[in-house]
Amino acid sequence: MYPDRFRLPFLSGVLIAAAERRRPGLGPWSPQVEAQLRQAFESELHDVRTSFLESFDDPAWFARIEEKIQEIALPRYLVEAKRETDLEQRQAEALVAEKKAHAQGVRKHNEALAGSGGTALVKLKIAESLAGKDLVILPGGKSGVGLQTLNVNQLLQAITARQAAQSVPAQESKQ
Repeated sequence: MYPDRFRLPFLSGVLIAAAERRRPGLGPWSPQVEAQLRQAFESELHDVRTSFLESFDDPAWFARIEEKIQEIALPRYLVEAKRETDLEQRQAEALVAEKKAHAQGVRKHNEALAGSGGTALVKLKIAESLAGKDLVILPGGKSGVGLQTLNVNQLLQAITARQAAQSVPAQESKQ
Protein backbone atom coordinates (compact mmCIF):
# COMPACT_ATOMS: atom_id res chain seq x y z
CA MET A 1 0.00 0.00 0.00
CA TYR A 2 1.09 3.51 -0.77
CA PRO A 3 0.61 6.59 1.42
CA ASP A 4 -2.59 8.60 1.04
CA ARG A 5 -0.72 11.45 -0.61
CA PHE A 6 -0.27 9.19 -3.66
CA ARG A 7 -3.85 7.94 -3.81
CA LEU A 8 -6.35 9.11 -6.40
CA PRO A 9 -8.65 11.26 -4.19
CA PHE A 10 -5.79 13.16 -2.58
CA LEU A 11 -3.88 13.62 -5.85
CA SER A 12 -7.04 14.84 -7.60
CA GLY A 13 -7.54 17.41 -4.85
CA VAL A 14 -3.95 18.60 -5.13
CA LEU A 15 -4.18 18.94 -8.91
CA ILE A 16 -7.52 20.76 -8.76
CA ALA A 17 -6.17 23.14 -6.12
CA ALA A 18 -3.16 23.92 -8.33
CA ALA A 19 -5.41 24.64 -11.31
CA GLU A 20 -7.81 26.72 -9.20
CA ARG A 21 -4.96 28.95 -8.04
CA ARG A 22 -4.39 29.87 -11.70
CA ARG A 23 -7.96 29.95 -13.04
CA PRO A 24 -9.25 33.27 -11.63
CA GLY A 25 -6.47 35.23 -13.33
CA LEU A 26 -6.91 33.65 -16.74
CA GLY A 27 -9.99 35.67 -17.77
CA PRO A 28 -13.08 34.49 -19.65
CA TRP A 29 -13.25 30.86 -20.71
CA SER A 30 -11.54 30.04 -23.98
CA PRO A 31 -9.57 27.17 -25.50
CA GLN A 32 -6.38 28.89 -24.31
CA VAL A 33 -7.68 28.96 -20.73
CA GLU A 34 -8.53 25.28 -20.93
CA ALA A 35 -5.06 24.53 -22.31
CA GLN A 36 -3.43 26.46 -19.46
CA LEU A 37 -5.47 24.54 -16.89
CA ARG A 38 -4.52 21.24 -18.54
CA GLN A 39 -0.90 22.41 -18.39
CA ALA A 40 -1.29 23.15 -14.66
CA PHE A 41 -2.56 19.59 -14.15
CA GLU A 42 0.32 18.15 -16.19
CA SER A 43 2.95 20.22 -14.38
CA GLU A 44 1.73 19.24 -10.91
CA LEU A 45 1.27 15.62 -11.97
CA HIS A 46 4.84 15.53 -13.28
CA ASP A 47 6.13 16.78 -9.92
CA VAL A 48 4.09 14.17 -8.04
CA ARG A 49 5.25 11.42 -10.44
CA THR A 50 8.87 12.36 -9.82
CA SER A 51 8.35 12.30 -6.07
CA PHE A 52 6.52 8.97 -6.22
CA LEU A 53 9.13 7.26 -8.38
CA GLU A 54 11.93 8.47 -6.10
CA SER A 55 10.23 6.73 -3.18
CA PHE A 56 8.63 3.71 -4.87
CA ASP A 57 9.59 1.67 -7.87
CA ASP A 58 6.15 1.04 -9.35
CA PRO A 59 5.68 3.07 -12.56
CA ALA A 60 2.81 0.81 -13.69
CA TRP A 61 0.73 1.66 -10.60
CA PHE A 62 1.33 5.39 -11.03
CA ALA A 63 0.50 5.12 -14.76
CA ARG A 64 -2.93 3.73 -13.77
CA ILE A 65 -3.41 6.65 -11.37
CA GLU A 66 -2.46 9.12 -14.12
CA GLU A 67 -4.87 7.44 -16.52
CA LYS A 68 -7.75 7.74 -14.02
CA ILE A 69 -6.91 11.37 -13.38
CA GLN A 70 -6.90 12.08 -17.13
CA GLU A 71 -10.14 10.13 -17.69
CA ILE A 72 -12.15 11.22 -14.66
CA ALA A 73 -10.77 14.07 -12.56
CA LEU A 74 -9.55 16.40 -15.31
CA PRO A 75 -12.70 16.33 -17.50
CA ARG A 76 -14.97 16.82 -14.48
CA TYR A 77 -12.83 19.67 -13.24
CA LEU A 78 -12.80 21.40 -16.63
CA VAL A 79 -16.61 21.26 -16.86
CA GLU A 80 -16.96 22.79 -13.39
CA ALA A 81 -14.20 25.34 -14.02
CA LYS A 82 -15.93 26.51 -17.21
CA ARG A 83 -19.28 26.78 -15.39
CA GLU A 84 -17.72 28.70 -12.51
CA THR A 85 -15.78 31.02 -14.82
CA ASP A 86 -18.93 31.79 -16.83
CA LEU A 87 -20.85 32.47 -13.63
CA GLU A 88 -18.15 34.82 -12.34
CA GLN A 89 -18.10 36.62 -15.71
CA ARG A 90 -21.89 37.14 -15.63
CA GLN A 91 -21.72 38.38 -12.04
CA ALA A 92 -18.98 40.85 -12.95
CA GLU A 93 -20.95 42.12 -15.95
CA ALA A 94 -24.09 42.49 -13.82
CA LEU A 95 -22.15 44.44 -11.20
CA VAL A 96 -20.72 46.78 -13.82
CA ALA A 97 -24.18 47.30 -15.36
CA GLU A 98 -25.65 48.02 -11.92
CA LYS A 99 -22.95 50.57 -11.10
CA LYS A 100 -23.35 52.27 -14.50
CA ALA A 101 -27.13 52.49 -14.04
CA HIS A 102 -26.68 53.97 -10.58
CA ALA A 103 -24.18 56.53 -11.90
CA GLN A 104 -26.52 57.48 -14.72
CA GLY A 105 -29.38 57.87 -12.22
CA VAL A 106 -27.28 60.16 -10.05
CA ARG A 107 -26.25 62.16 -13.12
CA LYS A 108 -29.89 62.55 -14.23
CA HIS A 109 -30.92 63.52 -10.71
CA ASN A 110 -28.21 66.17 -10.59
CA GLU A 111 -29.24 67.49 -14.01
CA ALA A 112 -32.84 67.72 -12.86
CA LEU A 113 -31.86 69.60 -9.72
CA ALA A 114 -29.69 72.00 -11.72
CA GLY A 115 -32.64 73.09 -13.87
CA SER A 116 -35.99 74.65 -13.06
CA GLY A 117 -37.01 71.45 -11.31
CA GLY A 118 -34.37 72.11 -8.67
CA THR A 119 -35.75 75.58 -8.01
CA ALA A 120 -39.26 74.19 -7.71
CA LEU A 121 -37.99 71.52 -5.33
CA VAL A 122 -36.31 74.14 -3.12
CA LYS A 123 -39.52 76.16 -3.03
CA LEU A 124 -41.50 73.05 -2.14
CA LYS A 125 -39.11 72.10 0.65
CA ILE A 126 -39.24 75.60 2.14
CA ALA A 127 -43.03 75.57 1.97
CA GLU A 128 -43.15 72.11 3.57
CA SER A 129 -40.84 73.18 6.37
CA LEU A 130 -42.94 76.28 7.09
CA ALA A 131 -46.31 74.53 6.83
CA GLY A 132 -48.18 74.28 10.11
CA LYS A 133 -45.60 76.28 12.03
CA ASP A 134 -46.42 79.34 14.04
CA LEU A 135 -44.32 82.25 12.91
CA VAL A 136 -43.45 84.80 15.54
CA ILE A 137 -42.42 88.20 14.29
CA LEU A 138 -40.25 90.13 16.68
CA PRO A 139 -39.43 93.81 16.49
CA GLY A 140 -35.92 94.44 15.27
CA GLY A 141 -33.58 97.36 14.87
CA LYS A 142 -31.62 99.28 17.47
CA SER A 143 -34.53 100.89 19.17
CA GLY A 144 -36.67 97.78 19.10
CA VAL A 145 -39.41 99.75 17.39
CA GLY A 146 -38.86 98.56 13.81
CA LEU A 147 -40.75 95.58 12.51
CA GLN A 148 -39.00 93.04 10.32
CA THR A 149 -41.14 90.59 8.38
CA LEU A 150 -40.34 87.52 6.36
CA ASN A 151 -41.76 87.72 2.90
CA VAL A 152 -41.59 84.14 1.59
CA ASN A 153 -42.31 85.21 -1.99
CA GLN A 154 -39.42 87.68 -1.85
CA LEU A 155 -37.16 84.95 -0.37
CA LEU A 156 -38.02 82.54 -3.18
CA GLN A 157 -37.45 85.22 -5.82
CA ALA A 158 -34.03 85.94 -4.32
CA ILE A 159 -33.09 82.24 -4.37
CA THR A 160 -34.31 81.91 -7.96
CA ALA A 161 -32.43 85.03 -9.04
CA ARG A 162 -29.22 83.77 -7.41
CA GLN A 163 -29.50 80.40 -9.15
CA ALA A 164 -30.28 82.03 -12.48
CA ALA A 165 -27.24 84.27 -12.10
CA GLN A 166 -25.06 81.25 -11.36
CA SER A 167 -26.36 79.26 -14.32
CA VAL A 168 -25.80 82.07 -16.85
CA PRO A 169 -21.95 82.03 -16.49
CA ALA A 170 -22.03 78.24 -16.65
CA GLN A 171 -24.00 78.34 -19.92
CA GLU A 172 -21.67 81.01 -21.36
CA SER A 173 -18.62 78.90 -20.53
CA LYS A 174 -20.17 75.93 -22.40
CA GLN A 175 -20.51 78.03 -25.55
